[in-house]
Amino acid sequence: MLRLLQTLHGAVGWQGVGLSRWGPCLPLLQQLAHSTQHMDTHIQSMFLNQGSNSITGSWPCSQLRCGSSQSLPAYMVGLHNLRDNPGSKKLRIRLGRGDSGRRGSFSGRGMKGQKARGAPHMLYDGGQFGLIKFPVTRERPPYEVLYNQLGLSRLVEYIQLGLLDHTRVISMKDLHDSGCVTADINYGVLLYGKGVGLVGFPLHIQVTACDEDTRQAIEGAGGSVTRVYYTSEGLKGLLEPEVYTSRGLPLPLPAHSWHPKHEGKFEAVGQIRPGLPVQKVQQRRRQMPSSMQAIV
Repeated sequence: MLRLLQTLHGAVGWQGVGLSRWGPCLPLLQQLAHSTQHMDTHIQSMFLNQGSNSITGSWPCSQLRCGSSQSLPAYMVGLHNLRDNPGSKKLRIRLGRGDSGRRGSFSGRGMKGQKARGAPHMLYDGGQFGLIKFPVTRERPPYEVLYNQLGLSRLVEYIQLGLLDHTRVISMKDLHDSGCVTADINYGVLLYGKGVGLVGFPLHIQVTACDEDTRQAIEGAGGSVTRVYYTSEGLKGLLEPEVYTSRGLPLPLPAHSWHPKHEGKFEAVGQIRPGLPVQKVQQRRRQMPSSMQAIV
């Protein structure tokens, strides 16, 4: 009913337009106005106090000025009176604004301590080893990353200076003793380099790994590259045999073979003593106890 009156008033307009066009509907409007208990007083006076022949009522323009307290009826919704529903927006609690507030002096954090001064780290577990909840897997990187890298140009330079003899097989012990590889060899030696036209003589060398371009350059000059496999103990016995001989210990024996995961990476098993015949190595292995043979 109230919506009908709003529609009628909206059609008439609020700029002083007369209501004479609604004369035939006046009895119905009077009945609707009487049945409405919460009708605005301006609307009731407009429809009830006007005669049937002289209906010239209009809204006063002074009441429609912007900013006036009686500009529009309360039921009219516009951009000027849009509000949120009561209770839909909740104000945040202001911290540290005195004891009269909900979160006064200590702001709800207590008096002292780590949690009062700042939040602890997400992995903090009371001072103990907190990474148990998030285990860290530590894996050894590929062996190719751990190899000592040797450039082909440096190797040729040492041969030309007479520090290495290219007429015999050059082992990693020769590289270590001559200073061609200065750092400690813990896992092996990787030989790399283009070497196109660099090697002009046959060269035979034993290393742990070698690039394909370097192999082609050495084999093109009539030489050979052999990738040999050593265990950590065997490599130490090859490079520093005095560690064992000074204490009267025998040198470690060569490995039987390499792990299947290294298949295709090596051509031969490296010998601890590069000139020792294979028969003597097998004889030493047979002289060992059966328990040691299983380990070796």
